[in-house]
Amino acid sequence: MSDAATWLAAIGTIALAIVAVFQDRIRRRLMRPKLELIVRVAPPECHKTSWNYPVAVVDGPGGKTVVTQSAPCYYFRVAIRNDGNTEAREVELFAAGLKRRRADGNLENVERFTPMNLLWAHFRQPFLAVLSPKIPKVCDLAHVIHPSHAKSVGHELPDVPAGTPLLAFDLQVEPNMKGHLIGPGTYRLEVILAASNVTPKKYTLEIQFAGDWTEKEERMLTDGFRMKLV
Repeated sequence: MSDAATWLAAIGTIALAIVAVFQDRIRRRLMRPKLELIVRVAPPECHKTSWNYPVAVVDGPGGKTVVTQSAPCYYFRVAIRNDGNTEAREVELFAAGLKRRRADGNLENVERFTPMNLLWAHFRQPFLAVLSPKIPKVCDLAHVIHPSHAKSVGHELPDVPAGTPLLAFDLQVEPNMKGHLIGPGTYRLEVILAASNVTPKKYTLEIQFAGDWTEKEERMLTDGFRMKLV
């Protein structure tokens, strides 16, 4: 064997050894998820629907039955998409903080807001086990219930006039201080998108909530509620 062939064989052997040692690290670098937050105030992410809530429990032949009432409701959601080439695991969207714009234009913290995870739509869970590439899922951000049902579901705040619709964030738990409820105004919501195999990424959502109710979905999604990334 010539000297050149010997050197090439040696280099090849060393290269294979390096690949064997670092193959897991190389695979993780080449095959990884990439999460993106998508905001669009339009169906199917945002739309008019109904909210069912319990009003009574009655005894019957088969045992106790929960009686529910249906209320008109608007849901506002954001989409999460995986632009990577492998699945993301245990995906979460964490609402880290909320600020409100004052009349002078400055932002102030909403002190009663409690940071916690938002809930995945339909699953109503704070973690999504797997998010496959190119298949977006939606996460519940907030909802507004018709003001005629607000008292029945506890959507009232002492500093907001009765009959004014409130925006309710879909946190994993409804805090006793009602920090998930806000009245009309312009807000900045800080969220963190993360997964067990993804580096967390911060986003800021600007939300404008008019505090009005309209039966027309198109008008509600243009004049009543606005949202954008800033």
